[in-house]
Amino acid sequence: MDQRDISVIIPVYNGIAHFEECVGSVVNQTIDKDRIDIILVDDASTDGTGELCDKLACAHPDFVRVIHRDKNSGHCSAGRNDGIDASRGEYLLFFDADDFMMPEACERLVTHAREWNSDILIPREEIKWAVEGKAHIVPGYCAEGKPSVPKAFRFSDFCVGKDMDARRLYRKSLIVDNKIRFEETLSEEILFGVEALFFAETVSLANDYTYFQYMQWQDGMNICAPTNHSYAKSFDGRMVAVDRLFEIIEEHDAREIAYPYLYRKIYMHPVYRLISTMMDQRDWQEESKRLPELRESAIKHWNSSVASVLGFTERAVLEALFAERYEMLPLVRKLGKIPVKPREGCRFSVDTHIEPRCLSHVLPQLSCLSTYVLHRLVQAQLCSVTVEDCSISTGILSSIVTGKITQVGKAASYSEIKLIGESKRRRFAIDVKADENGNWEAKIDASKRSLKSLSLSISIGDDTIIVPLEY
Repeated sequence: MDQRDISVIIPVYNGIAHFEECVGSVVNQTIDKDRIDIILVDDASTDGTGELCDKLACAHPDFVRVIHRDKNSGHCSAGRNDGIDASRGEYLLFFDADDFMMPEACERLVTHAREWNSDILIPREEIKWAVEGKAHIVPGYCAEGKPSVPKAFRFSDFCVGKDMDARRLYRKSLIVDNKIRFEETLSEEILFGVEALFFAETVSLANDYTYFQYMQWQDGMNICAPTNHSYAKSFDGRMVAVDRLFEIIEEHDAREIAYPYLYRKIYMHPVYRLISTMMDQRDWQEESKRLPELRESAIKHWNSSVASVLGFTERAVLEALFAERYEMLPLVRKLGKIPVKPREGCRFSVDTHIEPRCLSHVLPQLSCLSTYVLHRLVQAQLCSVTVEDCSISTGILSSIVTGKITQVGKAASYSEIKLIGESKRRRFAIDVKADENGNWEAKIDASKRSLKSLSLSISIGDDTIIVPLEY
């Protein structure tokens, strides 16, 4: 077999809109064409992508080859595995059909891998968001001049961060000798990458060049496979990844070095994504009955170190899962995604955009969560106060100000309410009492009738919310 330096493996399904630009960026690499091997795996496309693959192979017969799958696999993994079997490069690079490769990428990667004796080489990338059209560079991984990662830091943040994907350079012998394959489930790139990290002798980081630009779609998918991913999105499909990742750590006796960042990756991707995928499907009520199974598998590895490095929303949802508050998961996730307005001193006001009746019972049921998460939920999402139907009735000796307070998300009574006003002459504050329905009334004497402003100061625990009144 004709040996090459690098095999670039690109699976594609119905990718006609982006595929030609992608392959063009690979075909036009500065590396000598007798050193590169490009394998296009057509996963039974129906939009003409297969014919385009053949056209490209005919135009570049020396270094472009096509594999046609008879039946669609429904996932990128099968195409990548076919590419591994057919590859003839010393190094393997897995690429998606909607990504773009910078001109010097392959040449630089091979040069660095040989210079550093790399089994895995992690390059710097640029992310482009398909919907917003924005792009940003993934931050540099390490200090210049120190490309290799010591084994003690193999699972630190820069190796298993949220940009852990298949676009890494792998020594083929590492993959073949250790029988590492892509599994047909979501999180397959993490499974493949984690297992390879355990077996690799040398892992290196290339921060000297922006090697790839990859497309991030709104739904997190790419165009390698159909968008339904029915099995991979199912509970069983997700659980394959969750259980297998924990098994890999146990097989390598690596629980200590896996904390906290590899575990963070597992909890944020296959575990949390399993829950969120279930919520976004119509069968939530049915599949949610299996949440105890997920809890039993995931709680064994959960601790405060992992929790401390999770995102707020993911941590809140997982805390509720482990506390067996399964019915609360959709609401906790929804609350965790609400943007929070900046606070000024101890005063804050947050617009939840959720009807009060949905949240009035939440606080007592969330008491199972950790103090940190509970405080954040209460502070940021649940203490939103509105005042309705405010009006002033002016009499001879006094004005009567009335209104109704709706406190979103907390059933407990207010500790203190004051009506604060400013007239032409002075400022004043009047104690206000609200009934159990939130209705309140206050009297302002005639000397303060010429008002410039009015607001309610409402204390809830340690916080005070100022609500300006319109009258």
